[in-house]
Amino acid sequence: MQLTTYPRRAHPAEQPEPSEAHDPAATQQVTARISPEAMVRRPTLAALYRPTPATGRRETRSGRVVFQPMNDLLAASRNVFPDLVELRRLLHRFPERGNHLPLTRETVLDALADLPLDLFLHESTSGVVAALRSERPGPVILLRADMDALPVHEDTGLAFESEHPGFMHACGHDLHTAMLVGAARILSSMQDQLRGTALFMFQPGEEGFAGARFMIEEGLLETVGERPAGAFALHVNTWFPTGAVRHRTGAQLASDDELRITVKGKGGHASSPHLANDPIPVAAEIVLAVLTAMTRRISVFDPGVITFATIKAG
Repeated sequence: MQLTTYPRRAHPAEQPEPSEAHDPAATQQVTARISPEAMVRRPTLAALYRPTPATGRRETRSGRVVFQPMNDLLAASRNVFPDLVELRRLLHRFPERGNHLPLTRETVLDALADLPLDLFLHESTSGVVAALRSERPGPVILLRADMDALPVHEDTGLAFESEHPGFMHACGHDLHTAMLVGAARILSSMQDQLRGTALFMFQPGEEGFAGARFMIEEGLLETVGERPAGAFALHVNTWFPTGAVRHRTGAQLASDDELRITVKGKGGHASSPHLANDPIPVAAEIVLAVLTAMTRRISVFDPGVITFATIKAG
């Protein structure tokens, strides 16, 4: 395994939108909260997670060694599944937000340590890129997973509940990260059957922190010289049965754009609204008008959604 760091670029690692949901101090706050004391308290990965070797050699809890052929994708997936469950639950216990995820990156690097990968560590963020090279010529294909959590307090009572108050993997990024580690393990076991190069992109800062943009600016697409011919990602969803994979032509998901509207009026007494300029009815009309416009300006055959998630007034 070869380890490389990208040269630092002259741009800040945190540039979220100026909103309460994307507080630019949030990443520093959670990092300060969990480091270094929490890193000392945190169980080591080796104590919680023993990954299945890429060769198919698996040591069970009883210590018995089992060898399984790794040329069948479904069999290989079943082989690594128990380990990925452990990895996902470990990630879930220690969520981090933003572009700097030191514990998460440490866990990912530990999970990839025994694989025949060239690892590239980004410096402006906690991004990690792992390259699996084949001896046979072929395209460069990028597989991507996001790693960051949300500013949500978890109160599920699960055995692997978040141990960082106010932060939770509520969007499934712990699953995405574990799944990409699983893909890296399975494809590494089939390295002699592959053509070209597989890039595994572990991205921080997906939740409003522009993590992918920073990784691209830092040289993601030039990691192995040749630019990727294609990139693939997926998102877990609780709406569909386990095992189902959904896909469609065109855009898959809506982009996360933010709109802020400020309506200013003139205050007055509730008993005399005619003497004030009440902005609340105006704001209500804007909400209804925009939602109506969506049904009249966008074809019913095209996906489109807009949600007013917060209104503050009074």
